[in-house]
Amino acid sequence: MASREKKVLRSGINGYNNAGRHRPWIVLVDLDQEADCAPNLCRAWISQKSQKLCFRVAVREVEAWLLSDRESIARFLSVPVSRVPIEPESELNPKQTMVNLAAKSKRRSLHTSGGLQSQSSPNYILKVGQGQKSQKEKLYVAE
Repeated sequence: MASREKKVLRSGINGYNNAGRHRPWIVLVDLDQEADCAPNLCRAWISQKSQKLCFRVAVREVEAWLLSDRESIARFLSVPVSRVPIEPESELNPKQTMVNLAAKSKRRSLHTSGGLQSQSSPNYILKVGQGQKSQKEKLYVAE
C-alpha cells in the first residue's frame, strides 16, 4: 500500500512532467510493491516523459539511495561520515538507519519535535528539508 505522500506525488506526476518541458525536475520514488521492476513502474506512472524531467525509482528504499552518497548525507545531517553505512543497500531498514543518524545530528531541527525522530512520523517527508533559512541544501523524502 502506497503512503499518503506517495499517492499525492503520483496524482501530481503529470504536472511535474509538464513542468519538465520548461525547467529541470527530479522525482524520486520507492519501488515498494507497486511493480515488479523499476522500468515497469516508470511506464505505469509516465507514458511520455518530458525532456527535463528526471524520474528515478529507488528499488529498495529512497533512504538507501540517499545514504549511498555518504559525504553529502553526512554533511546534510551534520554527522561524521564514519557513521554513515558503507553499503546502505545491505541495511535491513535504511529508513530506520536514516532516522537513527538524524537523532545523532547536530541540527536540532532533525531530532526535535516533528523532525526525523520516527520513521512513521507524519512530518517525516516535510521536516527533513526544513532548517536554517541560510541553509541551501534541501532534502525531501517521499516514502
